[in-house]
Amino acid sequence: MRYKLLLTGLASTFAVVACGEKTETVEVPPPPDAEEPYAEPVTPPAHTDVATRPELKPEKNAQIDYAAIDELGNAADAERGKVDNVTSSASEEAKSAIKKIATNTVDDLNSAEEPDDPFGSLVGDAVKGKRLYAQCQACHSVAEGQNRVGPSLFGVVGREAGAVDRFNYSQAITESAVVWTEDALFGYLEDPQDYLPGTRMFYPGVAKPQDRVDIIAYLKSLTE
Repeated sequence: MRYKLLLTGLASTFAVVACGEKTETVEVPPPPDAEEPYAEPVTPPAHTDVATRPELKPEKNAQIDYAAIDELGNAADAERGKVDNVTSSASEEAKSAIKKIATNTVDDLNSAEEPDDPFGSLVGDAVKGKRLYAQCQACHSVAEGQNRVGPSLFGVVGREAGAVDRFNYSQAITESAVVWTEDALFGYLEDPQDYLPGTRMFYPGVAKPQDRVDIIAYLKSLTE
């Protein structure tokens, strides 16, 4: 279509020159259905130049409020100070708690190494001890001078180990130099083999501390 219009215009011009007439050139508008001429799209620049964007330019007489900036900085420092104080306080409390626990632990260990009273608050009951002694009477009589598999336990509290006449003790007992105090009996009754390795008393022991205290109270009552 564009080429057709161009040829038509040239033919009109030649005709005017050939006739020797001087005429005024008239531009003929393209028909409504004529195509638009092709144009390359314009690619915008990758970065905007501030010079081409007046709204990005700083004002010539702009003033920086340094006082406001300092005020914001001081406020931030104050908040950091509060956090530091809380953290420091928490650290001191934690150190104090750890020190207290460590001190109490050491005190407990010291008291455990040297007990003043192995029975603690336990009080023996001779009546209950007599009932508990039933598990011992197959091997030990409480009658004076009457031995069985084991020696008589009459008067055993306060007696030296291996002191009953006419009884064949193990070497572990005769060489022990143990005196059967209440404390010694308390430990021996818990685990005889552990308390005196090599003894011939093969007995698992009395596990409950209160039961041991009650048996000792019963044995003690035999000579009172």
